Amino acid sequence: METVKVIIGKGKGLYGAYSENAPGIWGEGSSVAEVKRSFKEAIELYIEYNEPGKVPAILSGEYDLKWEFEEEGTISG
Repeated sequence: METVKVIIGKGKGLYGAYSENAPGIWGEGSSVAEVKRSFKEAIELYIEYNEPGKVPAILSGEYDLKWEFEEEGTISG
């Protein structure tokens, strides 16, 4: 099983999430729970609406999400 590393950062009133090893997928929300839901939904939509060759290889089989937090103040906005 592959591990998708997801970085969560906090800006002014908003959380954002991106992955270093699954490029092109982002999420955002007003809470950590919301940003996690947003990111998971973004993965599903990315897989559904892109051709298999355009989906990051790490998402082609079974994968697990590993959530990590950036230090405060590292996301602008």
